[in-house]
This record gives sequence, C-alpha cells and structure tokens, in this order.
Amino acid sequence: MSNHERALVLILAVALGAFPIRAAQSASWYVGNGDAAALKQTLSSAQGGDTIIVGPGTYNTAGGFWISKPLHIISEMGPSATIIANHGFCVGVGGPCYGSCGFYVQGFSGNFTIRGFTFQNHSDTGDVPGLFGQGINVVQVSGTILNNVFAHNEDGVDVSESPHVLIADNLFRNNRGDGVSALSADSVEIRSNTFVYNTGNFWFGGSSALDVALQNNIIALASWRNMVINGNSVTITLLCNDIWSNALHDYIDSSATYVDAGGNISLDPLFCSGYYLHQDSPCLGANTPSSCNGEHMGCYPVPCEVAVEKQSWGKIKSIFK
Repeated sequence: MSNHERALVLILAVALGAFPIRAAQSASWYVGNGDAAALKQTLSSAQGGDTIIVGPGTYNTAGGFWISKPLHIISEMGPSATIIANHGFCVGVGGPCYGSCGFYVQGFSGNFTIRGFTFQNHSDTGDVPGLFGQGINVVQVSGTILNNVFAHNEDGVDVSESPHVLIADNLFRNNRGDGVSALSADSVEIRSNTFVYNTGNFWFGGSSALDVALQNNIIALASWRNMVINGNSVTITLLCNDIWSNALHDYIDSSATYVDAGGNISLDPLFCSGYYLHQDSPCLGANTPSSCNGEHMGCYPVPCEVAVEKQSWGKIKSIFK
C-alpha cells in the first residue's frame, strides 16, 4: 500500500469516528466527542485483547454498550469527563419501553478491563422489569472494573456466574438499588471502593459457592440496608473496612460465613468535597489500624486540599471590630 493509500484509509477511519492508532498483534483504538455510534461500532470491530481509548464526552446508550470479547476499555480523561449515560427507548407506538445498561459484558474467555468512566442514570423501567438498570453487568467472564463512578443507577455493578471479578477504586453513590450484587459467581474481590448514600450496598447469593473479599472499603450511609445474603454458599472475608451508619444494620445475621480478618472499624469517615477525606479521617492510611499496613480505606487515598485565601492585615483587623 502506498503512502497516499495509507493516508486515505486513515482519513476514512477518522470520518467514521473511530480508528486503530497502532498496527500490532493487539491494536489500540480511539473514540471521542461522545460519539455513541462510533463507540458501539468500535466495540464490535475490535479484536480480543485490543485497547479502546475513549475520549471525553457523554455517550448515551439505548439498551447498552455490549462487550462480547476481552477488551480493555479505558477513558482518556477520567470519570469526570467521560460519562456513559441512559438514553432509553420504546419499541414502536404503544410498545414496551426499555431502560439501559452502561456496559453489558458477557460470554468470552480472557479478561476485560473497564477503567475511568462515570455510569449514571441507568434505569430498569416498569415495562420490562429486571432487564436493565446496571452501570455494568458482567455475565460468565473475568475482569477488572477500576476507577469509575456509579451514580443514580438502579444498581452499580451486577456480577453473575463469573470466575473472578476485581472491583477496585470506584465510587458508588446514590444508586437506587445496590452498589454491587453477585449471583452464583465463583469469586468477587471488592477493594478500596467508597459506597455512600445507596439504597443498599450489597446483595450476594445464588445456588453455587460464592467467595466475596471486602477489603479497604468505606461502606456507609445506606438508606435501607447494608447487605442482603440469599443462599447458603456465601463466604465473606472482611479486612480493613469502615462500615458505618447504614440505616438497617451495618452487618446482618444470615447463613453466610463471615471471616473477620481484622482491621475493620465503624467510624465517621469524615468526608469532605467529592467524598475525599479530611486529613483527620480514620480511613486515611496513616490513621488506619496497624493490621491494615498503612493502606487507606475508600477510593481516594489523599486528603482534601483545604484552600487558604490570602488576607490583608487590614481585612483581618476589620473582622474583629
């Protein structure tokens, strides 16, 4: 292919809204400007093992962005700039209306990564209950969900029948259902997340064995209940969590097996702006119990920055007149 032909291919790819930016065994793709159609096309065109970089913007989805291969989907500018939002739809005039799911990840071997997005307003509509409503829905696959924000969804993350899923460094806030639910999954590791002002924080259950590791999380201020266990085969390991002020009990009596590995507390995490932590927070690494080895609790490891406004001596004196 001549240089002129290569340039023409690149121009056409850019015009379509998404393009591979590196030719290799595993390619990298770029999608930007909130172009939801280009993101869907890229998820379909990319091959297993590829990386998709998603530029800033709001990507509205009707139904959901479906992921059927092991991809690494990473935002370019982080959760505050990259939003996966609900744009529900109805089937015909008078037909049923559907909500949406941010990313629906299902049915492949290999591991996926989803990092750096805000998932918001995904709903389970009354017309077709139980079908949508999750920020991320994971079925029968393994992978990592890292550094995202889940806000005002029906549920934050749902996991079912999956060998191992790591959920780390995420903020779950103001979700109408649960922050994380897991059904008949082999292993779910929930580490260094902040759960705050959700209706419920966790739902675990199913007919097969489920091992849940809850480590270094802040789990606070649920408006209904902290945790629901449905089934006899759930083992929950608790290590270095702050579990505080959930409306209907911080813990519940259930058939689950609890393994208290130590370092858990129940104290006000002392939030400040954006769910960062005050410098005196018991959840900052320097203040956590010794068994936590200096590791912080929650998704933000650094304290809030307190702005100091410079004042003139004359202005200071006027305050005390």
